[in-house]
Amino acid sequence: MTRRVGLVVVVVVASAVVVVGAAATRPSAVTVAAAAAPRVAFTSVPTAPARPRVITVGPDGAVWFANYFGSSLGRIGPRGGMRVIRHASMDWPAGIAVGPDGALWFANCASIGRVTTGGSVRAFLDPGIERPQGITAGPDGALWFTNDTTIARITTLGTVTVFRHPSIDRPVGITAGPDGALWFTNRDSIGRITPAGRFSFFRHPSIDRPATITAAPDGALWFANAGGGSIGRITTAGAVSAFRHPGIVRPRGITVGPDGALWFTSTGNDAIGRLTTAGAFAFYRSSAVDGPVGITVGPDGTVWFANYRGASIGRARIVPAETAASRSR
Repeated sequence: MTRRVGLVVVVVVASAVVVVGAAATRPSAVTVAAAAAPRVAFTSVPTAPARPRVITVGPDGAVWFANYFGSSLGRIGPRGGMRVIRHASMDWPAGIAVGPDGALWFANCASIGRVTTGGSVRAFLDPGIERPQGITAGPDGALWFTNDTTIARITTLGTVTVFRHPSIDRPVGITAGPDGALWFTNRDSIGRITPAGRFSFFRHPSIDRPATITAAPDGALWFANAGGGSIGRITTAGAVSAFRHPGIVRPRGITVGPDGALWFTSTGNDAIGRLTTAGAFAFYRSSAVDGPVGITVGPDGTVWFANYRGASIGRARIVPAETAASRSR
């Protein structure tokens, strides 16, 4: 069943406070000119009563999101307008990703779901699916997801394979790395699994309940330390760095922005953060940012995020330098 909802937006242009972050061994920060970071125009689209938690961009150019509270999926088309997709199998969906078959795949409480861009839903059940959280497309043409105590793989035909290791402890996020392996966030470590099922685990004092993880243009993987209040970086060789700032409070989502920087949600203080690979932070606040969790980038370079507490989808458009300059005159 689908429902179409009219588009309502709130627009705010926000400036940033910018600092240069440091690794965990050098916690001091140096303030630099605010002009080093772009200005951003915010809008928001209400989803109430449903509360979205994760978000991605589909192969159709639309923004897709999973309503964890509300047990449904949502779609905002390239021209605006929201569509809500419901199905009896949807049960607290926690993760969503584009599959190699051109459909969207999502993690339900006790199943893995698949939805076409036209809205046709199918659910896959298997004993190996146990409260999945994150899901991503792997380099082998299958979907990989994090279970409560395992890492699992599902083919586009629905065949599930489960991989076990005693070091797996409540993993959440998962992504494909530049080395052909899958990388995932563990409660107190970052895990790596090859498509053949070989595990590695990397520990560091700064790793504390990391949530999501993403591959970045610098060849490393970056992750949001929800417990530690920092943004982490890990090379494919396992070297870990932590970038700290008082403006980071319970970060949850992280993605690579259109400018090559890392954009993340600071859920605990209602902010959208930006971190360059050189370590420069910027933070943006707006009435359109209310309990943000998931974050992604649209095909037009716009940053989209899921406001769980605020029951809305937020949109952050980078204001071109010449436009920002003209507004400041």
